[in-house]
Amino acid sequence: MFSFLVASAVFAICLGDELQLPRTSFDGRIVGGIPADITNYPYQVSFELNQRHWCGGSIISPKWVLTAAHCVTLNHLTLITRHLNTVRVRVGSSFREQGGSVHQISQMIMHPIYNIDDDYDIALLRMSTPFVYSNAVQPISMTTVAPSAGTAVVVTGWGALLSGHSPSQLQQVQVNIVDQQECNRIYRLYGGVTDRMICAGVSQGGKDACQGDSGGPLVSSGKLVGVVSWGAGCGRQGYPGVYSNVANLRSWVQSLTGVAFHFTAIPIFPLTILHTPLHHGIIYSLRPCSSTSLLLPSAWYHPIQHLGHWSSDIRCTCPYHCGKITKLCLLLHNIRSVFSRSLFATTSTYFLFMMNEELARCINPQPGGRDTGGGGSIISPNWVLTAAHCIHKNMRHDLNTVRVRVGSSFRQQGGSVHQISQIIMHPIYNNDYDYDVALLRMSTPFVYSNAVQPISMTTVAPSAGTAVVVTGWGALFAGGYSPSQLQQVQVNIVDQQECNRNYRLYGGVTDRMICAGVSQGGKDACQGDSGGPLVSSGKLVGVVSWGVGCAWQGYPGVYSNVANLRSWVQSLTGVA
Repeated sequence: MFSFLVASAVFAICLGDELQLPRTSFDGRIVGGIPADITNYPYQVSFELNQRHWCGGSIISPKWVLTAAHCVTLNHLTLITRHLNTVRVRVGSSFREQGGSVHQISQMIMHPIYNIDDDYDIALLRMSTPFVYSNAVQPISMTTVAPSAGTAVVVTGWGALLSGHSPSQLQQVQVNIVDQQECNRIYRLYGGVTDRMICAGVSQGGKDACQGDSGGPLVSSGKLVGVVSWGAGCGRQGYPGVYSNVANLRSWVQSLTGVAFHFTAIPIFPLTILHTPLHHGIIYSLRPCSSTSLLLPSAWYHPIQHLGHWSSDIRCTCPYHCGKITKLCLLLHNIRSVFSRSLFATTSTYFLFMMNEELARCINPQPGGRDTGGGGSIISPNWVLTAAHCIHKNMRHDLNTVRVRVGSSFRQQGGSVHQISQIIMHPIYNNDYDYDVALLRMSTPFVYSNAVQPISMTTVAPSAGTAVVVTGWGALFAGGYSPSQLQQVQVNIVDQQECNRNYRLYGGVTDRMICAGVSQGGKDACQGDSGGPLVSSGKLVGVVSWGVGCAWQGYPGVYSNVANLRSWVQSLTGVA
């Protein structure tokens, strides 16, 4: 018999094939971990079978837990639905099989394509009664982008320690994301890893996330990036843990649960939500900022529920009545930039949401004066390039309400004023601020002088680290007054992948966007600069588009990428 096995193995290798070894489901050991408190990981649950800890899981909404498909099946085939009276979920406790609150399960849903290779290894548990959120019970948001190789991540669970002893207290260990191709090579004898899998561990072994509780969470920067799935051995050097890749599986979760985004914490102040019609893109408050308030267009009233859970660092909008020398807010960066579109399409009644004050770009109008629209760049005697989000519906219907001032260093005075004969927004511009460019055609051409000149559009986007200059009459700080004289600041182009990570909660950045700022913060475009130029070596490389706050550390400004949008401009203007 032994000789037959050897002969068979040689035959397979001679044919150019490799024997595929069976995959090993985790036995729940956290190697190199330390005790953890549930208040630091309030999304962690214990999935119990016959009142004993069985698997881990993650709270994603008041009635849903995300876990691994192999935790709810028998031999990868049969869903254990007939055992619903023997399974339950424990939340809010640092200790296994004690404390917290216990919830019965009304439904288990396994991914329909889950198979014996542990591909699509996720499942959903629906609770019979909703969780009550507290400092020990909170949902976690699912990532939209998988973390890059080398990213530090944390896995938690109640699995046995290396000694084999099962701890009563929750354990946590930090590991790093492993390059996908490298992980695929490591596990080639096990069938490799698919796009629905992500790997994490440490190169020297002995501290291995692959040995966390099956179904439990793998977390990066407060986002759920993985679900403990399978691996080889326990803390073995060279064999990282394999997790279900949440970024590539979240669409299935959303389709069943309606869960799109969570941003939660214990309330730190009373909050009032005011609803008012959206009129020409301008939001007028119903009362002064005597209390913390949020203003939302009335069209969004129905699907939104205020559940009272807010970020500890939330900054709410505080606009005032129109007509006074106070703030008037233009809705230039709408809620879509914070939320996923499916949040407003969902039928689920349980979700939380967050709004940041900087989504409303505030200006300071003079009594009886006109609203300031934004900046722009002369690209020919008849054309100005600006941002699409600067164009409100009433502008397109009544061109007499808008005009362009050129040749002056000062806002609302000097230079020459030109009427606009046509406004053209990019046809694919959307609420994500993708394709955020527009063209203004002048009724009469500009007369060039030393103060009025066109700028050429770049053909190649500047590389990361390149020094660039942004100019405008925007506010000097978030919510502050706009200066009368033109301002300029030098910033640097930010690496595209880094910027995408910074803005992952806001939908990320596309190829039609480019980012610029300084690592320490303190320099940026601000409210009122929208549509203005970002310039490198005398070439127009960007158009001020959007961002979080003004000059916040870690949040560079986001600009429309001229290099990737100039072909549209050329097709309409002929400007080369």
